Amino acid sequence: MKRIILLVVIVCTVVCCTDDVMQDNNYLLDLRKRDSIALIKKDSIHIKKDSTQNDAHIDSTKIKKSIPWTDLTPGIATPCGAHLDCPDIIIDRDKIISHGHEMLTQDDEWKEGMSFTSGFYDRTKYSFAAHKFFFVEWVDNTSLRIKNFLPHTFTDISIMYQKEGMSEAIEIAYIKEFLPYSEYTFSLRDLTKNTFRNRRRDKLITVEPETITETEANVYLFGNDDVLQRLQKITVHTELFFSYLNRGAHEHLDVEFARIYTPALANIYYVLSSSELHREIKNTPYDFIDEGKVIDGDEIVDKLCSIKKLGWGALAYSEEKPNRGGISYRSGHIAFRKYWLFINDDVKHNALWQTVRDTDMYCPFAIQMFTHEMAHIVQYHHDGNILYSQVKDGKEIGFAQVVIKVYQTMLRNKELPFNELPTLTRWYNLYIDW
Repeated sequence: MKRIILLVVIVCTVVCCTDDVMQDNNYLLDLRKRDSIALIKKDSIHIKKDSTQNDAHIDSTKIKKSIPWTDLTPGIATPCGAHLDCPDIIIDRDKIISHGHEMLTQDDEWKEGMSFTSGFYDRTKYSFAAHKFFFVEWVDNTSLRIKNFLPHTFTDISIMYQKEGMSEAIEIAYIKEFLPYSEYTFSLRDLTKNTFRNRRRDKLITVEPETITETEANVYLFGNDDVLQRLQKITVHTELFFSYLNRGAHEHLDVEFARIYTPALANIYYVLSSSELHREIKNTPYDFIDEGKVIDGDEIVDKLCSIKKLGWGALAYSEEKPNRGGISYRSGHIAFRKYWLFINDDVKHNALWQTVRDTDMYCPFAIQMFTHEMAHIVQYHHDGNILYSQVKDGKEIGFAQVVIKVYQTMLRNKELPFNELPTLTRWYNLYIDW
């Protein structure tokens, strides 16, 4: 009889709790295991104060009771960070490693005998919109593919679905972790439940799983990941891809250069999409000039953001022009020198992640090259202060200087998608290294 009473007390304690804190304040839920939930004594948890992931060491001898996953009832927090109504499809690190694909690896580097449309240059694999560095897309009527072109592990992300006739979107899959430079495809045929969560409103919606198809439907990512939220503020839809022009001034991309391009582009397009840039342009006390004509600053930004397609490649060293950092073609191709642009031990050239003092706002070379070559694409010229800065009253002025000022302010305030040089770009085989 005592054993029966004890069992009832334990079950009632679990059912009555909310979120991840038990009503019995001496115990917490262990949400780290998918197949079971454990009650863990608080004094067995030791938080690493210097850890960015809030890892905890748990003394397994102080686990009070393990509860089978199927015994949980609505209202108890689950490993996906929501309520029990988690979707059938949960994507995590292990699934990506075992069934996913790592992108932008050494296997993609050009080798003798390869075509110029393979490897990095295969646009069916490696093209993405400026507002979609991390995205989900339809593969067919019942399959979805997720791609992450960035050196960031995204966490706590919902894949939301809404089709014509549905008043609200539903969560059809949940991403616990999505690794950098990774691709993962999954089938919606794995859906079995007919109740789904609307994560924005935290409410349940009934939908028959067999009706969840591509037809007249929209899918998108939703979550609290800081980088995702910043990326979703990018309003530019330019198609980005890696390119190689078979000319003497060009060389092939290596994996390090390809991987550093994507966070660099994310930062640049974030600034071009920002209200801060338009505000700074409005407050600029001088005109922007192109071949003697005054050009509205907002018009320059709009043109840079309206480019439909833009390829990014590598520029070879030239003895004739040793200081040349970039080249552009109005057909929609830009190539930069790897040494000058990003990867250089001399930090003054690492302008994209090197802050500059307010009193020393010289033109960081990398940002100058981005604005210069992109402005060439939309047919601005060297004569003026849009492509090159000019000196007035001892100070450099021009469109690039405005972009640099906004970029540097955001960098100092850690407001960019990437505020430090991403070290993961130098890991060529993530799954092996991890």
